[in-house]
Amino acid sequence: AIETVPRASIPQSPVQPAPPAPVAPAGEKVVETEEDTRKTVAMAARSEWKDLYSQARYGEALVAAEREGFDGLLLTTDLGDLWALADAARMARNPGKAGKALNAVRQRFAGTTRARTAAYFLGKVSMDLEGNPAEASRWFEIYCREDPDGRLSEEALGWLIEARTKSSQKAAAKDAARRYLQKYPAGTFSDLAKSVLGE
Repeated sequence: AIETVPRASIPQSPVQPAPPAPVAPAGEKVVETEEDTRKTVAMAARSEWKDLYSQARYGEALVAAEREGFDGLLLTTDLGDLWALADAARMARNPGKAGKALNAVRQRFAGTTRARTAAYFLGKVSMDLEGNPAEASRWFEIYCREDPDGRLSEEALGWLIEARTKSSQKAAAKDAARRYLQKYPAGTFSDLAKSVLGE
């Protein structure tokens, strides 16, 4: 039970209360100032992109976030919302904005699990959306180094083999294949790893 403090024991504040806000006479509308309007629009925009994202309407969510100011959101949103922005951009197949959001996660929340996971998804963006396997291999290697036993470690190592193979990094691809088979001998990418090694 919450203990109730008698009113008499609460010291009175010397600060005078603010005067009540003016009330419009009956039948009249209260006119919002420009600042009030801007705040209302901003709040609506914030809720709009989040609502659209929660409905898996990723393209529309991204457009709504752009109306609010995408670059500003990258600097001000919390980790959960920033991750949602990155996911919306990735699912909407917008590699530029996905990359910006994922890099913002790594910079603003360095050392967190999400920051490490962002490296994996930067690899996927480079591979799937930009067709740049060399850049993808760089990010997959970063994820494997930062989170070797992470939730996506097998996938990252497997995609590292694929990315290095596609970017003609034959020796590096074989190295990744050996690492994969040593750690995941019956894994999803085991056939790819064996083919790279000529087995």
